[in-house]
Amino acid sequence: RNDLQDYRLTQAEIDQLSVYNRQLGEIIHNQDTQIASLKTQIKEIEVTQQGIMPLMERMLNGLQSFVMLDTPFLLKEREDRIANLRGLLLSANTTVSEKFRRTLEAFQIEVEYGRTIEAYRSQNVHGEMVDFLRVGRLALYYLPLSGDGGFVWDKEGKDWVALNSEFDRSILQGIRIARKQSAPSLLNLKLPRLGVNE
Repeated sequence: RNDLQDYRLTQAEIDQLSVYNRQLGEIIHNQDTQIASLKTQIKEIEVTQQGIMPLMERMLNGLQSFVMLDTPFLLKEREDRIANLRGLLLSANTTVSEKFRRTLEAFQIEVEYGRTIEAYRSQNVHGEMVDFLRVGRLALYYLPLSGDGGFVWDKEGKDWVALNSEFDRSILQGIRIARKQSAPSLLNLKLPRLGVNE
């Protein structure tokens, strides 16, 4: 009787161990499948990273060329942004996704310049402190702090052109609107030559 009882207990343990081994086998099989899937994903990520880094380099080169050919507003700020992004691309501490996000953000900032009006104070080409007025990407003006003798950027001639004094008041009004010191209104401003018949 004792031997029969031992046999039955041993048989029950064997049955439990068989079920346990079968379950472990399925778990191990699933883990092997997941490991293989992860290895494939890692390889795909490496291929994607190898493609995305040169893409970001080309994007920055295009952005730099665009800034150089564009109307020269906030030039130092825009050039510094591109230089910082170039440094970020070489950073080992920054993820590829963060590098790509920041590159797209720089493009978004450039797009926004085309939809906004902005006034800022900076030095002109002669080193004089003046107020600049940017109207989208359409026109860039500056007015000396005295409020007399406005200029407009000529895109075709790539130079500043003096405006008649009749436009000084409109430039000043545009500066006030851009700084939210005045309500939006229509501005009577001379547009620069756009490379077409005026």
